[in-house]
Amino acid sequence: MGNSQFTGRLAAVAAIAALCALPLRAATAADAIPEPEFGGPTTTELKGLHIHYLYETGREYDLDFDSETVTFIQYRETGGVALAKPSEPGVMHYRARKLRDQLYLVHWINRSPEMGNIHVALVIDLREHLLHASAMMPRGLEMMNYAHIKEIDWKGHGMRWKAKG
Repeated sequence: MGNSQFTGRLAAVAAIAALCALPLRAATAADAIPEPEFGGPTTTELKGLHIHYLYETGREYDLDFDSETVTFIQYRETGGVALAKPSEPGVMHYRARKLRDQLYLVHWINRSPEMGNIHVALVIDLREHLLHASAMMPRGLEMMNYAHIKEIDWKGHGMRWKAKG
């Protein structure tokens, strides 16, 4: 092992030791998640909406909306590689805003101590059959992409559509 490698490892061990020696403190109000700031109108009219969509990267998902929660299932990974089985359904609370007829902004945050926070913002354009997504994923991975909606089934709104082919 070279001298610079040894010095680097020694510094890492010293940093870990210093962190371990710090006293633990009780969580305070300053550690709490701040109250959200929401201005403007929100809607729950997405209740009953099911969409199946495919990103340009090959990832494939279903979204099913209730009045307060959205459930998603992933079928394909980047490159279009099929998962051995669909992912376990993920359920999150969401907020939505109607931008115009058949155009919605949807937002959710998944707070996970194991994975880190995931923030997702979608623009769902039912008229054009497009979904635009922007997300901050674990480890700071940024994602911005769009997907073609392949199927729409909106119970209570009489909207059913499926892409040909």
